[in-house]
Amino acid sequence: MRHDTFIDNFEGLFRFIVAIAAALLLCGLLGVLADSCTRDAHAENPCPDNSDECWQKYNAEAERGMAEAGKPTVEPKKKTVIDGLKNGQKWCTSPKARCYKAIRVRTQKRMDEYGPWFIKYSGGRLPEHIAMISSTESPVGPAQCSPDKVLEECGLMGTKESMAEKCDVNVADPEASIWCSSYMANKRMLKLVEKYPQLKQSPRDWYMLSGLVGSMGTMAMIMIKDSHSLDVKADGTLKHKSPHGRIMNWLKWIHKYQPENIGKLLVYARFKEHKIGFKLGRQVAVLKIIEGEYYPDGITFKTPVLIPRPEHLPAFPGKKLHGRFDKFPDMVKHKP
Repeated sequence: MRHDTFIDNFEGLFRFIVAIAAALLLCGLLGVLADSCTRDAHAENPCPDNSDECWQKYNAEAERGMAEAGKPTVEPKKKTVIDGLKNGQKWCTSPKARCYKAIRVRTQKRMDEYGPWFIKYSGGRLPEHIAMISSTESPVGPAQCSPDKVLEECGLMGTKESMAEKCDVNVADPEASIWCSSYMANKRMLKLVEKYPQLKQSPRDWYMLSGLVGSMGTMAMIMIKDSHSLDVKADGTLKHKSPHGRIMNWLKWIHKYQPENIGKLLVYARFKEHKIGFKLGRQVAVLKIIEGEYYPDGITFKTPVLIPRPEHLPAFPGKKLHGRFDKFPDMVKHKP
């Protein structure tokens, strides 16, 4: 009987010890889970105090792709030419866009200040378009240069130093800047149609493609040629209804099936592939905005005209004084 009793007591003790150990283990697990839940809850709300300072810091880290103890929040994505096309065509066209109202207000303000000169020297360009270019190239005003120290773009129209020298003007004078920019834009239109006479069949595309050449130079000419956008049928009419639209579709095709050719285009550019698509797509957005604001019945495009240089415009001051507005304070204030 004693032997049986001892065994029974031992088994009971063993079961008791196992129960205690299991309880302790469960408590430990519960503690870990509780701690994990607490950490997860904190990850969902990195700013429990909901302070502006905390959220500003968190958002800044998240925008850089880092948050939650330095872990990446998103995988970095390369912006492609397709992203550029989409963004360009949407540029300032949606009422939800931050620049929707701003670009319209700034353009009209420039028209109010310098409208007579935009109209007088426009030639085949749209005066409102010249005003819009002015408001984007020199948003602060006529006494401004871009940060690009290579091109030295200065004045009301962001006129390059080399262009100012060709025009023989001092861009500190807004009138001189407007005339030079307009003259060169009309000259590009004439040179482009001299090479591709069939462009006259589509005035809208003629206008856009000449602007693209002004913006992208050699790269634009390569895209026009390689996309066959200006091919003609046997009867001499354009093969593609919209040459500009053809280039956009061709660029999408290249991106999908021959991406290596995008790199070849970049040899002739000072910007990334996203910018190629953006500059091309924005041509569409710009005319959409101008048409909506100023030409509700549609734009009638004019034939380009080379307006001779007015004799009263100030001469090019030399490279050292190009963009030195502090040396020409009276010129900067010149208005119609």
